[in-house]
Amino acid sequence: MSAPSRRPGAAWRVLTGTGAAASVGLGLLVLICVLVAVAAPRQSLGLRTRALRHSFATVPALATSVTGTVDDSTFVLSFGGPFGGADLTAVQSQLAGNLKRQRLPLARPAADWSGLTIVPAQVSGAARSAYYGPTAPQMEVLYRSSLSRHARLESGQLPTTVRVNGAGADFGVAVTRATAARFGLRPGSRLTIGPGVTLTVTGILRPTGPTAAFWTADAAAAAPAFHFGLKTPSYWIGAVFVGGPEVSALQHWFNPGEIQLYWDFPLDLSQVTASQAAGLSGQLSGVSTTSGEVFVGPGGQPTSIVLASGLAPVMAAF
Repeated sequence: MSAPSRRPGAAWRVLTGTGAAASVGLGLLVLICVLVAVAAPRQSLGLRTRALRHSFATVPALATSVTGTVDDSTFVLSFGGPFGGADLTAVQSQLAGNLKRQRLPLARPAADWSGLTIVPAQVSGAARSAYYGPTAPQMEVLYRSSLSRHARLESGQLPTTVRVNGAGADFGVAVTRATAARFGLRPGSRLTIGPGVTLTVTGILRPTGPTAAFWTADAAAAAPAFHFGLKTPSYWIGAVFVGGPEVSALQHWFNPGEIQLYWDFPLDLSQVTASQAAGLSGQLSGVSTTSGEVFVGPGGQPTSIVLASGLAPVMAAF
C-alpha cells in the first residue's frame, strides 16, 4: 500500500500561490517590502537634515546672513551727494526684494538692518581704565538702522541731533553699558575724536540678543575689544552709535575713505532640509552676481552692492 501523499503546509501555499490566502499573503509581503524601502531613505534624509541644522546652529550668527557692503566713496558718487539714514533703508528694501526673487529663505523683515562704520580713531577724554599703559584708546563711530529693536535704553536717550558750528561738530552718541564702564562714560560725558569733532553721550544701552549678527558684525559694538599689537602698541577699541538724522553730517567731518556701508539680511533656516541643501548652496553662490544691483539718489542712479554669505562654505562642505 502506497504511503499517503503529504500536502504542502500553509506557509508553503502562501509563498507558492496555492490556496485562498495566497493573494492576501503576497500583498502583505509586498507591502512590508515597500514600507522598508520607503522608510530607509526617509530615515536617512531625517538624519542628514538634523546634521545640516546642527551645522547651522554651530556657526556664528553672522554666517547665517546675507551681507552687503560698499565703500562710502562709491555710494556717494552714485548718490550724487551726502545721504541719510533713510536712504540706506531704501537701499535695504531694494536688496531685500532682489533676494526674495532669488527665493532665499529670508527671516522676517524686522530682522534686516542697515548701517555704516567709521574706522577707529584715537579719542581723548576717556577714563584711565580705557588706556593700555600710555596708549590712548580708540573709538569707532557706528550707525545702525534698528538700534532701538536690538538694545534697551538703560539711561538717557537715543541720539538724534548733531550741533555744528563753524569750527566743529558735536555728535550725540549712545554707548553700551560695557563701553561706558571701560571708558568711564555716562550721559553728558564728552570725547574728542579728530579735529573739531566731539562725541557727547546721550544714552547708555544694554544689548538684547548680544550673539545676534547685529552685535557681532563689529567686534567692538557690544563691548570694547582689545587690539593686541605685535609691532605696534596694543590698545582698547570702543564704539559709539549715532542716530539716523546725524548720518549726513558724518560725511562732512570724516574721510569718505574711512566709511563703510553695510546691510544685513538674516536667513530663516529652520525649515531647510537636506534635500534642499544643494539648491540653497547654488542660490547663495549666485547672490553676488544677481542681487546687488540697486538704484540710488534722486535720479535713480544704478550702483552695485557686494553681497556675500558666510553660509556658502558650510553648504558646500555639507
